Amino acid sequence: MNKAPGWYHAEGDPADTHRWWDGARWVGEPSPVDPQPHAHAVASAAPGAFPGAPPALGANGVAAHDRSPIDWMLLPLKRYAEFDGRSSRAEYWWFQLMYIGLVMVTVVPGLLLMETSGIGLVLVVLGFLVMLGLFIPGLAVSVRRLHDTDRSGGWIAIGMIPIINYIGSFVLLFFYATEGDRGRNQYGESPYAVGTRQPVPSGRF
Repeated sequence: MNKAPGWYHAEGDPADTHRWWDGARWVGEPSPVDPQPHAHAVASAAPGAFPGAPPALGANGVAAHDRSPIDWMLLPLKRYAEFDGRSSRAEYWWFQLMYIGLVMVTVVPGLLLMETSGIGLVLVVLGFLVMLGLFIPGLAVSVRRLHDTDRSGGWIAIGMIPIINYIGSFVLLFFYATEGDRGRNQYGESPYAVGTRQPVPSGRF
């Protein structure tokens, strides 16, 4: 399909719906077409730009494609202990980058300075508190990332069981790097789904 980004009717969707085409693929779910004639003509309008179309929102009511890296880093903190729903690769990996960065600027210098300066102990303790505080949101975003690939959060166990945890860690790394389902799956709507304000709680781990 050689078209500019915009709202179009996608083959296979109901006749009275449009779906957002980003220039390479269909994004999100079909949206009801505004009954006003002009709505059919605004192919260049961004998601949510024409009357009657749902806003292009991802989890927590924020436009997924408009988020900055800082937004992605902080999103798991806003969803602190939320084990339902799904998380995109961007949400997972930006959070991991923040986590590693905080550890690198606290624990590593702290260990190096431990024997020569009292600030070393302070940094190590601070780093420990950071890791403790980020444990739950880190676990939750990992579960939601697995959900995005239509896998149970129980897969996390293979990275914790002795002996198999080394191989399991690589398996999990592959899962975390895998593109999520483009549409709805058993754990809720896609994090990029048009009109999705919140993940749909499924009660599944």
